[in-house]
Amino acid sequence: MRFLITFLLGLLFLSAEDGMRTWTSNVGSTIEAELRTFSAGKVTLITESGKEIELALSALSDQDQAFIQEEELKAKEEARKNAGTEIIGIAAVPGQISQAIQCDGSEWSYHAYLPKGFHMAQKWPVCFVMSAGGGRSGNLLKRYIKAAERFGVILIGSVESKNGFQKSQAAVEAMAKDVYKRFPVEEKFALASGMSGGSRMSYLLSECNENVVGVLACGSGSGVYPDNEAYRESKLRPGTYVYSLVGTNCFNRTGTFKSHKAFGDHCRLRFFPGKHVWANDDLIEEGVARILGELILKNKKLVTYEEEYLMALAQLVSDLEEETPWESHYLAAFGAQINDSDVAKRLGSIAERLSSNDKVKLASEAEKDIHQLCAAFYEEYNYFNGDTEELPARSKMAKSLSQKYAGSPYENILSLLGDKSPGAKKK
Repeated sequence: MRFLITFLLGLLFLSAEDGMRTWTSNVGSTIEAELRTFSAGKVTLITESGKEIELALSALSDQDQAFIQEEELKAKEEARKNAGTEIIGIAAVPGQISQAIQCDGSEWSYHAYLPKGFHMAQKWPVCFVMSAGGGRSGNLLKRYIKAAERFGVILIGSVESKNGFQKSQAAVEAMAKDVYKRFPVEEKFALASGMSGGSRMSYLLSECNENVVGVLACGSGSGVYPDNEAYRESKLRPGTYVYSLVGTNCFNRTGTFKSHKAFGDHCRLRFFPGKHVWANDDLIEEGVARILGELILKNKKLVTYEEEYLMALAQLVSDLEEETPWESHYLAAFGAQINDSDVAKRLGSIAERLSSNDKVKLASEAEKDIHQLCAAFYEEYNYFNGDTEELPARSKMAKSLSQKYAGSPYENILSLLGDKSPGAKKK
């Protein structure tokens, strides 16, 4: 199914009434040829003598590029009509959280959310979500719908996995296996996410399933509870990208910081004001955006998804610019690395323009100060001995740092990071 659009494009172009036409390069040379196929920014032409010529779309004139892009839109729409939205054996409707779906041949189950634009003419990225309290109602997926619609992601939420349940690993592994067997999902293009114990299960699923190559962790470090084993640090495969969201006064903040020291600066740890709570849908959307881009960069098979991703990212960057220009800059600078397309170049221009924005510069300094504070006072703690005591030195340092950012969100974040956190719950 991944190649259905490309196939239909070929059929459309081969049957087009235009047939042979004059093509003009971006330097003015011309050739008489018929359009054979167009896919992933590559064009194949065939001359009257039968010679095939493959070239990049960008090598053609603006007029020819516009012609091809118009034909591509027609072909995609035709492919979507022909493919439909029904997944055989799965009771799921685009735009709605499904009822529980039983894994084929096992006792475990999950809920699914298909984005409104879902169709069977392609394969899709997927996000597996777990909750510390389980997912019997399917509501754990609601915070992820905004991201799913923006970037075209299938959401899957485990019903049975929860804190204290001794077969959570079996449940989430069976869930992922069933989804890859029955849904049109792309290999090596999955992320796992959750809150607290659900976040720990997302680390474990990424460790156990090679298709899960990104983790959006909410409110936990990377320690896991495998079935029938004692608590231990996760053993993520090389290249797994982690984006963490954690409350400033979450009892897992110290463990989360220590986990990220092992991941390196490339992965992101992001604090928001709050205790041991879920991040909101805006923060989740921004985390999903970065993780999907990382996966595209690492998997050349995903080139057909690049342009759609970049267009969605560009819209997000635009939406963020007024209220949080630092996050707009962060995502724009990252998106500019994806490829050399016009959209990526536009993102690069936005990032360059925003780099001189005073709020962006301030945010960059604040991130360094947050790391400095955490490095000074979070190192000695872990999941089992959270920083539950008032430390005058920590409070003093936090107060001093926060004063540099008066009136900005970082003032509150740094101040709260200087307070004690609630006690860790050993579950």
